Amino acid sequence: MRTVYEEFIQFNKDFTAQKNAFYGPDSPLDEAAQKAFLQRYASYAKARYGKDVCFQKAATQEEIARAEKALRMEKGDFFKVYKRDKKRLYKNWSLYTARATVKDGFVELKDDYAFPMPAAKYDLTDGIKEISFAVYIDKGYYQNHKYVGATTTSRFIEFRRDCTEAVKLCFAPNGTLAHKDGSVKPYHYTVTELGKYAFNEWNVVKLVFRDGDFELHFNGEVRTLQYSNEVRPDNIYVGGGMQPATFWRFKPLSLITETGKITDFFAAEAEREIAEEYLGERQLPIVLGTKENQDKELILRKSFYCPSGVECSLNVRALDPCGAVYINGKKVMETDDFQPFTLDITPYVRTGGNALELVVYPRAPETLYPWHRHNDYYNGWFCLSADIVDSKTLGVKELTVTTLQSGAASKFNVKATVDNASLCGKEYALFLTKIYPERGDTSLLKKGVVAGNISDDFELPVDLWDVDSPNLYSLRIEIYDDEQVYCATETECGFRTVEQKQGAIFINGRKTVLKGALNMQFLPPYDEIPLNHVCPSDRQIIEQILAIKAMNGNCMRLHQLGYGCGDRRFARICDRLGIFLIWTTRLIDSIENIKWTDTWKQAKGYQTQMLEVINSPSIIMWEGSNECHAELAKVDLLFDSFVSAVKEVDESRLICPVSHLYYGGGLYGGAHYYSDSGEFDEVGNAVRSSFGWTDKDVVRSAHTYCLLLGYGEPWKRMVEQDWKWQNELFYNDEKAYLVSEYAIIGRQNPDTEEAKAFINKDSYEFSDEKNALGFVFTDGEWELSQAYQAVCASLATKQLLKNDADGMLWCCLWGGANNASYLKPIVDFYGYTKLAFYSLKEAFQKTVAFNENPDILLGAEYTVKPVVCGIKETEPFDLTITVLSEQGEEIERKTYRNIVGNGKACLTPFKPRWRGDGYYVLRYEINEKK
Repeated sequence: MRTVYEEFIQFNKDFTAQKNAFYGPDSPLDEAAQKAFLQRYASYAKARYGKDVCFQKAATQEEIARAEKALRMEKGDFFKVYKRDKKRLYKNWSLYTARATVKDGFVELKDDYAFPMPAAKYDLTDGIKEISFAVYIDKGYYQNHKYVGATTTSRFIEFRRDCTEAVKLCFAPNGTLAHKDGSVKPYHYTVTELGKYAFNEWNVVKLVFRDGDFELHFNGEVRTLQYSNEVRPDNIYVGGGMQPATFWRFKPLSLITETGKITDFFAAEAEREIAEEYLGERQLPIVLGTKENQDKELILRKSFYCPSGVECSLNVRALDPCGAVYINGKKVMETDDFQPFTLDITPYVRTGGNALELVVYPRAPETLYPWHRHNDYYNGWFCLSADIVDSKTLGVKELTVTTLQSGAASKFNVKATVDNASLCGKEYALFLTKIYPERGDTSLLKKGVVAGNISDDFELPVDLWDVDSPNLYSLRIEIYDDEQVYCATETECGFRTVEQKQGAIFINGRKTVLKGALNMQFLPPYDEIPLNHVCPSDRQIIEQILAIKAMNGNCMRLHQLGYGCGDRRFARICDRLGIFLIWTTRLIDSIENIKWTDTWKQAKGYQTQMLEVINSPSIIMWEGSNECHAELAKVDLLFDSFVSAVKEVDESRLICPVSHLYYGGGLYGGAHYYSDSGEFDEVGNAVRSSFGWTDKDVVRSAHTYCLLLGYGEPWKRMVEQDWKWQNELFYNDEKAYLVSEYAIIGRQNPDTEEAKAFINKDSYEFSDEKNALGFVFTDGEWELSQAYQAVCASLATKQLLKNDADGMLWCCLWGGANNASYLKPIVDFYGYTKLAFYSLKEAFQKTVAFNENPDILLGAEYTVKPVVCGIKETEPFDLTITVLSEQGEEIERKTYRNIVGNGKACLTPFKPRWRGDGYYVLRYEINEKK
């Protein structure tokens, strides 16, 4: 096998080790020279990767269509689809979830530690001029934070016009009332603390809206503050933030609008006939959303036939955020969350024809994570799947397959949870059939008699699952009555082991480095981002996975903030296409609620959603939270609770309770964490962590942005990697270490046909360029920006590889976040690749060679120190390094022969001969010997 990697460099005899940074205070280049380098790099990259690389899709429609056909995806049932206004109990009020109620002249939002969060919205027909209101917050919400940050979760009172915020007031957990101003940084608010509010009593606030600014009256003081957007609000949104804890109340006292005064805030809504609009017959999943459909219910109807004497059950995977079930016109269930459920509908059906109706209630126009939001806050509400089944088939509640040992003959365990006592004494049989990528013969694993739950170990040759060979099987249990099949349950599975040992990740006993990107999933078209973000089509899921594979990635980290995942289509498609998954459920970040409760109230819900995908071999790791700030005692609780809950369900995968506690280099300041061993805190004091931190399956994970250029740091910071705990994590002999987010910005190509129709150039990330380079690229220099991203992506990835990182995940794959202005992704909003896509593709090869020195400005004292990563111990190789002129002319060649190693090899340095100052290419060519 032949692998090629190239480095584009500039040589000048006057560059020195002290003055060779590409940018920053240690750079010998001014702005013009930096731009000249990037222009030459862009020309080189287009010659190497193809002149139209910035006009190519990461996955073509033809590739997507072929994959969709080959995957043989399950198709959901057809339903007749309608929408209608949700009936209001009180005039102008929308109450989201049954936990938002009206009592004695106020709205009570009773979190009950449950998701989704209750919320309320008060709509007006004209703008607000003046309002007084009171807020009551239970003492149980208190947290001892020193200050209110831009991302601090709070109780929110927002004054908006449609979805545009004019004023955002936050009642923070530490008892502070704060104003968050988005006029300068709409995704990272400027915070002004306004004083302390009192818990367990009513706190009165008055606002006077004026042209240009507004007055805020609180605790006897008057403040003049700026609008986030200078619009006259016509609605009030009352939201609980990101974490549910106890209850709180909102009481409007007086309100003056542009046309008069309102004093009766809770008048009953007049009775009226609510019309329905028919949207056609469609297959599940079905999603409704966007501002156009605000506060409308999604109605799904179908007919079904029930034979005489048959008991029926309804399986539903998510009415998200909540909804109701009707059988033959009668409401038989109402759910206040998005969990999957099975409902016995036998008492409500009749022999013959029946009518099923599913109602999905509208989602609150929430902004749980405002730093990656869309301008339309009405994220979709949807139904994933719904099936009516013979209740007998539910006799086996859970059927799980766990690979215990992989090899020529793999050992695995089969467990069947028997949930029906009437099955005891009946005979059963277990069958295994190869189903993907081709169908094979069926093997009988065992026959027996049901005497309760079934658990057996088996050992036999099977085709293992891996990203290069995604082999899948069907496991089926049949239970018999008088030698006839009484009921049967079937599941898909794959056989593979995952473990961490020797400080690395091993899949099927083979050392594996995870390489890929985060899936944040803000997908085009622009007007449908709120829909596609929460409920994409099969084709959109396939397209994202094909994009990762096209850049030589092998891993996707699910990162749909605020809405988790829980969509088993991701697992099913990754099972077939061959991509490792770092999986979170729809209850992403719920583990952080421990800060208030000291117990993980959502643990059972998380476990339920784990079981939805428990047999998917692509899932190699469970993740609990994205980023968390907590005291060490809470860190212990969080890790212990997550590890314990996960292992009650699954002990066969790796565990990442929090993807980022190690705030590399003090990115956020004041963060608390343990050393890798759990014997020291972040500043080196002797402490002792609890068991979760050191559990054998818990990996170490960090978002080392300030070490890897993500926020405009100097070039030397990346080169030096000067965080005190970094080496301990990289070179640990037991734990794997993932850098699960690293990135730098690159501008979108504005000249594609889609971008000419719409492009959002208003990005808050331009300050990264200014902070790093000292200047900001112009719109016409988008190609230079992409070259800058590509150079940094390549060098940051090499830093990770040479330091033996066990995972590196770019943040993120696809543009579209931040109202389609997010610039860190290596695929733009419309799916076009940036230059960094190709530099990562080169660095993500299984075996890659490069120079240990990450600099690209080289002087007379420079030597090449070759590093080869991804070596297989049993396969020797030759490495040839060629020095090329910018025009591709060979200047010098150096060959290393019969190299062997295990994972990584550092070779003898050599000093190239240069033909004078200028631009050069160093080509590293690996030829493996069979």
